[in-house]
Amino acid sequence: MYQWEKNGTPLTNGGNISGANSSTLTINNVTSSDVAMYRVLITNSAGAALSSWVFLNNMITVQPVGSTVCEDASGASIELSAGGSNLNYQWYSNAANSNSGGSLIAGATNDTIYPATDTPGTLYYYATVQNGSESCTLTTSNAVAFTVDAALAAGTASNDTIICTGNTATLTPTGSSGN
Repeated sequence: MYQWEKNGTPLTNGGNISGANSSTLTINNVTSSDVAMYRVLITNSAGAALSSWVFLNNMITVQPVGSTVCEDASGASIELSAGGSNLNYQWYSNAANSNSGGSLIAGATNDTIYPATDTPGTLYYYATVQNGSESCTLTTSNAVAFTVDAALAAGTASNDTIICTGNTATLTPTGSSGN
């Protein structure tokens, strides 16, 4: 007798699961909710034995989220979450809102990236995730915008002006920048 488990909970047939009580478990149309550890309990008149865990991975479970930060902000990051074991990450930047054709960011091989904030503007970031060196497991995240707003500079206000009651005063800063 066979009983497949997902994260230690017995599975039943239904939805995208079939074979929960057979020697072969089938998961059709795999989604991020299927990322888990699986094993099978096998029983017969001689006793019971559990298989080792296998991990169904290669799924990005939480896509990265873009943000807007101030110029020279510290600690600004973009992260994603993926389920699996032995995962390899690679981040890319792109001038276009696309998750292909970007520039590989050397050394950006974790689930979190810390984009530079020293130059105002918008770049798009995305990551690839794969299980070890298995190219068939390559998954690509969504591209997200990371915008650096220019630092504010208040500048200098107009010279002192004497205005009589009832007249209009106009003050103008010079040398200001930012939004």
